[in-house]
Amino acid sequence: MKKFKNPFIVAVLAGSLLSQFPVTYSQPIVTTVTAASEIRSESQLRTEASLYDAAIADIQKGISIKLETADDLKAADALLKKAIPNLRFNRSKLVVLGMGDSTFASAVKERTRDSKTTEEFARVLANDPNEILKLNGATTLQSRLTRSLESDVALLQNVAARLKKAADAVKAKTNANHPILISALSRDNSERVLALPVTTLHSAPPGPLLDIITIQLVTIALVIQPAIFLVLVGTGLGSTIVIVGAAILVAKIIGNIGTDKGRDKVAECENKATQKMNDCLATANVITLAFVDAYCTAQYLLDAGACLVA
Repeated sequence: MKKFKNPFIVAVLAGSLLSQFPVTYSQPIVTTVTAASEIRSESQLRTEASLYDAAIADIQKGISIKLETADDLKAADALLKKAIPNLRFNRSKLVVLGMGDSTFASAVKERTRDSKTTEEFARVLANDPNEILKLNGATTLQSRLTRSLESDVALLQNVAARLKKAADAVKAKTNANHPILISALSRDNSERVLALPVTTLHSAPPGPLLDIITIQLVTIALVIQPAIFLVLVGTGLGSTIVIVGAAILVAKIIGNIGTDKGRDKVAECENKATQKMNDCLATANVITLAFVDAYCTAQYLLDAGACLVA
């Protein structure tokens, strides 16, 4: 495995982390501190976790709010469209949940109590991220994060199904009152939207979901103890260490807590889901019926949920 190639990005990532999470060691860790970063800071993570919680709370309202009329659909549609974009902060939410686990946090700090043990632990994780599960409290935290993720995905699926069902009912009423209008719509490009298939997603396979959670645990560990990351990118302990497998692990970490300008995979996926919804609405750009927007938003919910377990 080649050494992490871009020294500027390495310095940027490491410097920001160290400035956010100062750590004292018996041996000094050499690093270059710069202002820019592709990694979320702790304050960013907490802010984004709050945005995610607020989004889930608003989407939760979709389980019980009235969806009987076109006006009901419009109100629900506005609420959901405002909330869904903040689902991109799911990884921030999971990291913050993990940071609050005192048992796991203590185990991380004990495993990285000095520069020697930190280097050793970084090597172990680069070789096999599943080694994180050997820490005290890790399996309990793994189960907790898995339940949180599965619960949120199930919520999105349930709200999408309810919104689709309500849209079908409003569409039927509209068809009964305006059969000529519906007949005309079915002859143009809007037909695909009117018949939009919104299906329930299957649960993520156990393997991939556990892989996602494992990387979350590693990410939580490096936020608790940023020197782990410094070693992985080669800026810690004299900047002379090259760890086989580190570049792959670093890429996965950045994919979880990179900024939107970085390489956050969830944010990238959510952007695609947003574009898909916009394309759905554009397909019916001459239609102002509430149930059409509801179909597009229902699919948007499912796509956003799929991003959380992708």
